[in-house]
Amino acid sequence: MVKPTTPSSIYSFRGGESLVHCLLLDLNGSKEVIYVGTNDGCVNIWDLKISRTINSVKISNEPILAVLINGNHFITQEKGECIKFWDEEMKSVIKQLSYDYVGFCKIVSRGDYLVYPLSEGRFTVYNIKTEVSKVVGFKFNKKPGEVMCLFCLENDKVLVLYEGGFLALWDFDGVKLSECEIGDTPMCMDFCEATQEGVVGTSGLTLVKFKLDEGLDIANSAQLTNPGVSALAVHKSGRIFVAGCWDGSVKYFNMSTMQLLAVITSRPSPIQSLVFSHKTLSQWGPAVVFVAGPDQKVSLCNLYSKELSE
Repeated sequence: MVKPTTPSSIYSFRGGESLVHCLLLDLNGSKEVIYVGTNDGCVNIWDLKISRTINSVKISNEPILAVLINGNHFITQEKGECIKFWDEEMKSVIKQLSYDYVGFCKIVSRGDYLVYPLSEGRFTVYNIKTEVSKVVGFKFNKKPGEVMCLFCLENDKVLVLYEGGFLALWDFDGVKLSECEIGDTPMCMDFCEATQEGVVGTSGLTLVKFKLDEGLDIANSAQLTNPGVSALAVHKSGRIFVAGCWDGSVKYFNMSTMQLLAVITSRPSPIQSLVFSHKTLSQWGPAVVFVAGPDQKVSLCNLYSKELSE
């Protein structure tokens, strides 16, 4: 059995005044900034070089589920309300999109496209430049349930994870290219484009590894001791992934073998968001994992940073 690793993190900071729903790292150029979306509708901006908050913007009275940067657009997702496009300084709203989804699936973007969930297992592919949108869904033999997670791929494709236990690959024209069955109720997903492998976390005891080749196929799985995974982050190399669990732990796994490598006892409540730094940070080094949850804190973990930097 793998024992919990101590200490639990190398550093922690207060992400806001309420539960943290999402994290976005901005490491473009010389920047080392993390955006923190909170349950009370704020986006707090933390400078990792000086370890302090440099701005806090009140977006809404609703929880902020996702924060994205797409070109010159800063995009925020409010739970059950709307998606807002801001100017670069987040001072004014350029446009907003309404949507009828009340779950916790986060919006994703790639290139000119934004993909966001709708109710009843549908999703929208929205062209940011042309403002043309296409609603996609309803092509299963059984009800797929609600959309749980999205991941945009190159060549205008998207992975869609469904409450009913399905994972599907769609193109942006609304053609379903492949699907596979997960089993337990899926909760979260991440994918490595370098290896074309991904991981799905479920509400049960199973972590599912899948492969995208000619189509989607289940490749392996791992069993947990406690049920529920709420967040996943795969390192860009595809060698290691991290699972944020309902029991508050953060678990490191070998992606190839699905072997559990280490357990960090992070917090007593479910992990809400995980993100790998894919560049070396000036203060904290390479392959740092940022962990957020209901305790208002964001913690930094650097297990295997030396191995992943090689």
